[in-house]
Amino acid sequence: MSVPNNILSEVATVKNRGPSECSICYRPANGHHCEVASCKGCKTFFRRQCLSNSEINCKLNQDCFDIARKKLLNLRCQACRFKKCIEVGMNPLTLELNDNEKEAMNLQKILRNKQTKELEILILYSEELQFKTLIEMMIYLNEKIEQFRISEYNPSSLEFGTLEDMIKRENQFSFAEKFKQMPGWPMKRDEIQYNPIPERSKVRNIPDSRPLPFQKKHKKEAVSLILSLPVNFITHYSKCPIQRLFD
Repeated sequence: MSVPNNILSEVATVKNRGPSECSICYRPANGHHCEVASCKGCKTFFRRQCLSNSEINCKLNQDCFDIARKKLLNLRCQACRFKKCIEVGMNPLTLELNDNEKEAMNLQKILRNKQTKELEILILYSEELQFKTLIEMMIYLNEKIEQFRISEYNPSSLEFGTLEDMIKRENQFSFAEKFKQMPGWPMKRDEIQYNPIPERSKVRNIPDSRPLPFQKKHKKEAVSLILSLPVNFITHYSKCPIQRLFD
């Protein structure tokens, strides 16, 4: 299906017409200068300020070219006009300059700020990428842990070895893919049988079971004393409130 000639001509006319409004002063524009739709006046002003070695400041509230705050722009404020040129994206690198003009103070200042902003954007992108990678890794790890938890892999406690052996051992998550899911696991809530907790701790049956005088011992001695308790004892009474053990 061919497009009518009248529509093609209208599209070409709009395309060749160019911008109608200057992005800086909102007066009629006559083309794109420094990669921004602008008038010749703002184009010449931007070039002149870039090659200037003098610093200009606004004598008002630095919003003379802010159309959101002002209905009438203060076109005489050079500082706000130059600021607006930079904000809308006028690129000083498109200016044809000789070696001496490239060393102008305002031009170098714009280029430094441009590099700083590009670096900030790069840092933000890098941080977002790191967070995204970390989140994806945690999701993957969580899925692997769940798959490993419900698998048939059920090693003996003798396989673990010492703490140093466990640290040196390679990742065991690959076993989750080798083994199938354990039948009947995880158990349903109504199938779980709970052993009743004794009313009184059986630690009272141990001879010479007296309160441990932690307050009278050095911290290191107290830690050593706790670590010397049998593992089976801790496991057997893990469900008992700690205060019952030393009543």
